[in-house]
Amino acid sequence: MIGINPATDNVQQVIRLLELTGDIRERYAIPTQTCVLTHVTNTLRAIDAGAPVDLVFQSVAGTEAANRGFGIDLAVLREVSDAARSLGRGTVGQNLMYFETGQGSALSAGAHHGLDQQTCEARAYAVARAFEPLLVNTVVGFIGPSTCSMASRSCAPGSRTTSAANCWACRWVAMSATPTMPVPTRTTWTTC
Repeated sequence: MIGINPATDNVQQVIRLLELTGDIRERYAIPTQTCVLTHVTNTLRAIDAGAPVDLVFQSVAGTEAANRGFGIDLAVLREVSDAARSLGRGTVGQNLMYFETGQGSALSAGAHHGLDQQTCEARAYAVARAFEPLLVNTVVGFIGPSTCSMASRSCAPGSRTTSAANCWACRWVAMSATPTMPVPTRTTWTTC
């Protein structure tokens, strides 16, 4: 993937960057996808304006409240995913979403509802899985460490969270489809 994290959320600049990276990819026949890391609503506006969108980026969290803090919900993610698929620009199938999970974002935003970070991270992976992403990146250290210094909070090391999140995400997805599945027990990490 060739990605640009822009210094602006100006939609015209986002379109310009998408066109630039799209031209480079096509001119040199690079077997990759390009992405401008902007909010999905900006990407949706760019698609509506005819921009060449290969991948859609968005930060996601493991609770509805935290995702609202990011300015998203599942309906918005579905809308932009469908819009990107309609362009037919996928170079490696229809996996057109790139998500980042800000480990600790639900806790930092007070939107964790008493869940520990590992569970919130696993639930963020479950949100991502619903959209068949090309890439899910856990951003350990971006938000998470600020919560480690709070004596009343808990955190899990990034390596444990990353490896366990995939398994937990599967359970959360399965739980939503199978209401009789037992509820997983919550693990609380007391040290970082």
